[in-house]
Amino acid sequence: MFGAQVENLLIGQNKMSSQNEETDLTDVATAEGEPVLNQFLGYNLKRTFNAIHANLVLTLKEFDLRRVTYSALIVILENRGLRQAELAKALRIDRGNAVAIVDELEKRKLITRDRHPDDRRSYALHITESGRELCESAIKADRECEARILSGLDASRLNQLFDTLSDIEAAAYQELDRRIEAQDT
Repeated sequence: MFGAQVENLLIGQNKMSSQNEETDLTDVATAEGEPVLNQFLGYNLKRTFNAIHANLVLTLKEFDLRRVTYSALIVILENRGLRQAELAKALRIDRGNAVAIVDELEKRKLITRDRHPDDRRSYALHITESGRELCESAIKADRECEARILSGLDASRLNQLFDTLSDIEAAAYQELDRRIEAQDT
């Protein structure tokens, strides 16, 4: 169904570009009679994200973690001695938000924040043993939940999905950079 939606959207784009005229997207419908909103990739991704996120929230509740603290713990687990600024960049969040997350994790004794050995102005982040145990348990529970969600897809389709999502993300950021640059000139 989704493939047909994309195909019809692309056909609609080709018709619009070949006609060189403005087209009201509310007049465009898929062959299956789907509503216009269902033709947009972003809308479908958001609906999928919402369903997966709701499951993740329930999974992480057992560990008293939020998505962002869980993500931060994983990044810190995988990058011993990571600086706070690097954590913010990895999570694509503001540095101030990263400080609040680090404060929360440190208060719970899940991580430590020590002066960085090469730069005394920076802090190096390390996961504690209790943080490692909690993170590994949360990862296991998250993987089990995702496995149930994705059980209808074989490995080939999953790999293709991840590759496609990666390509779309790269293209979306490229377009975003282009638009921001165009606004600045």
